[in-house]
Amino acid sequence: MAAPNLRQPAAVYGKTAVALVGTSNAAVLSNAAASGRTLKITTIRGANITGAGATLSVSHYRSTTHRYLVKGSAVNEGEALVVTDRNDYIYLEE
Repeated sequence: MAAPNLRQPAAVYGKTAVALVGTSNAAVLSNAAASGRTLKITTIRGANITGAGATLSVSHYRSTTHRYLVKGSAVNEGEALVVTDRNDYIYLEE
């Protein structure tokens, strides 16, 4: 199916996805191939809730390829890293 018209959508729904991710890759948000939707991602934030420094990688996975937005970025204990915000949004196509 073709991507929907973003200038005149039939409906707009707000949603927040949150996940506790460990040391291996995990899908936090996905969009099925035949969903008929395009998801607009306005903010991606990674927080380190451990008691030690950590690294953060965030990627867009399509077919068999990771396209990294951030790879191996240091995040101190108790701090967060803003990967994208409302000024730098991305679209997740079906």
